Amino acid sequence: MNTIFSLKNTTLPILGSLLISAFFITDVYSFLSSKKLSLSALSYEKGIEYDFEVSRDKQTLIYTNEQKENSYLISKNITTGEKQVIKLEPGLVISSFALSMDGNQLAFIEQKDDSSCLYIARVSDSKIQLQDKKLITTCDKNSFLFSLEFSHSADAIFYAKGKNISDPYTISKHDLTTGLERNLTSPPTTGRGDYAPTLSPDGRKVAFVRDIFWERSSIWTLDLVSGETLKLFEFPNVIDKISWHNDEMIIFTHSNKLLSYSTVDDEIENIYEAESPLYMPNSVDGTIYLSAGSLFSSYLSKIKLDTLDVVKKEQSDYLEHTPTRILDDQSYYFFKQPFS
Repeated sequence: MNTIFSLKNTTLPILGSLLISAFFITDVYSFLSSKKLSLSALSYEKGIEYDFEVSRDKQTLIYTNEQKENSYLISKNITTGEKQVIKLEPGLVISSFALSMDGNQLAFIEQKDDSSCLYIARVSDSKIQLQDKKLITTCDKNSFLFSLEFSHSADAIFYAKGKNISDPYTISKHDLTTGLERNLTSPPTTGRGDYAPTLSPDGRKVAFVRDIFWERSSIWTLDLVSGETLKLFEFPNVIDKISWHNDEMIIFTHSNKLLSYSTVDDEIENIYEAESPLYMPNSVDGTIYLSAGSLFSSYLSKIKLDTLDVVKKEQSDYLEHTPTRILDDQSYYFFKQPFS
């Protein structure tokens, strides 16, 4: 269906969701200076389209399409509309995409069963050369990686890493020249930990999300030269991803709002408000891309293992399947998505 938005006397056409759990990549053109929005849907298909990446030249869009029976890895030339569609084998999940600055390399995670592996494949003419993919990390059991980010020179990859699915994640740097890996952060033991690293435009800092108790987020920066960490701000809800719009501004989403944080003014501004939830913002040379659509509501719940009683704690618009480690009273927390 078509929905018309009106913002500051500007009428904005945008395609809304026809299906439950349907997502669309939305292009928002250079509005931070003019405050005028122009939106266009880059994908409008049956299924869930949540995780994506866009090349720096804005020519290639890479994303996954998840349907009830099958999942697909898709690469699309934004200018011509031509697509490469790769059907994934059952049980295989490909996610956490990162393109190098020149757009010729794609890093991604292959997850199957209880392990995840980091690969790099070549990209040519908006097509992924998946047959030539190269394994970068070992596929250890109970090893979980996500939130990939290339260094500007493409000689290293940043990612969030956890030894077990219930352990807090840390931000790590993998040197592609030497193969060495080192942890860059030390998150607290309560919550999901550190994730969503994003490199500043000048290449000097990594900003990342630190989640506490699955209830709130704080945004930090790590200076890659001095090693100094700095907490920028705290937000009362979980943030799925952040992106630098420029050296002084970080963008993120909450519910149906696109928000920005100014490192100069130390203020959060509501930039845009949509009728459907927004996710995974990615700023590419003045253009902001997002996923948009409606997920099932998620509820933070606690289950007691001795009685199997489930107590619903709070509702969240955050998509999360990861449980905590087992607590002292033999219970643990998890997110539940009801079909209602």
